[in-house]
Amino acid sequence: MPEPSSPLSRRPLPIQPGVGAALLAHLLNALVQAVPGALGAALVLLPGEGRTTGTEVLAAVGAAVGAMVGDGPGWVTVPGQGEEPLAVALVLDREPVPADAGSAAAALPGLALAVGVLREWAGETARAEQMVHMVQYRRVIEQAKGLVMAATGSDAAAAFATLARASQHFNVRLRNLAVALVELVGGAPAEGPDDPAAVVVPGERDRSAAERMWAALASGGATGGGRGEA
Repeated sequence: MPEPSSPLSRRPLPIQPGVGAALLAHLLNALVQAVPGALGAALVLLPGEGRTTGTEVLAAVGAAVGAMVGDGPGWVTVPGQGEEPLAVALVLDREPVPADAGSAAAALPGLALAVGVLREWAGETARAEQMVHMVQYRRVIEQAKGLVMAATGSDAAAAFATLARASQHFNVRLRNLAVALVELVGGAPAEGPDDPAAVVVPGERDRSAAERMWAALASGGATGGGRGEA
């Protein structure tokens, strides 16, 4: 039987805090209220790689729940059958009966749906934050384009394409490269958003990429090839 500290029984759910946690807590509380003698319920995310049998699920979750409740209350665990690798554990103040497993199983589809929605929400939130950062640094990116245009005699579209190729070639984010380039040529910190948490501070890799790019442009060379982060 796995130890309670094993990844199978302790792995956290990758969801947004606050609203996400409140949603899952509401669904679990509804399960507790629907089962007479229920003291609490827990949702467990199982490892995504490989196949885990129902017996292993019950053993792992049971070990974790058993460690919490000791020899007093009873408990029942039910693994999910859908795409989300979940299991729900129900802690009772009595010995479990078959109806308890049925109640837990009935709650799993709703819990799995909630986790799926929260995963998608987290992904969309991350993408939205990236777009906000790009908008906040649009002025700096325009300044970097101006530097490339002055060095190469190209138009705005070609200058942006040069920045994009350099970002891919050196495997750095475009906005970080733009900030590093503006600071390199200007000799002063680049403009940034008012929110200190959103300020981009170029790392050593970003500044090295900017230096190599600017040296190539100054010598009439070009940067390109490779594949990296946009």
